[in-house]
Amino acid sequence: MDVEIISKEEIKPASPTPPELRTFRFSILDQLTRDSYTNILFFFSPRKQQGTYLNDVISQRSRCLKESLSKTLVPFYPLAGKIKDNLHIECNDDGVYYVETQTNIGLLDFLRKPENEFMNQLCPFHPDSTELLSKSYPIMVQVNIF
Repeated sequence: MDVEIISKEEIKPASPTPPELRTFRFSILDQLTRDSYTNILFFFSPRKQQGTYLNDVISQRSRCLKESLSKTLVPFYPLAGKIKDNLHIECNDDGVYYVETQTNIGLLDFLRKPENEFMNQLCPFHPDSTELLSKSYPIMVQVNIF
């Protein structure tokens, strides 16, 4: 079972963060748990739309997800910034890490017999990766196409 990266990008907020909100200070609880990421996987089965090719449906949903994420980042502006130290996030509108992948297995086949090693490939942050950790994203999104 393989996961191939199709694209990587940063989704930026639909509108800029006001200058007075450029620094988001961590609470004491945030400071204690800053270096941990929680992976959450959601699985959705594609519903066929009459007269539409599957690639068109995937492309349309991907575009919709990116637009929704961009709009959501406006009120949740710290998520589009970068973690600078153990005390604050610089709310610079750099964006959320967003990656799309393609698997070589069907969703039902995977769900029948999930493998931990393969599940790690379905998440945007891998514990062994230093590439993303060095960029200090507060949130990362990975869309997997089965």
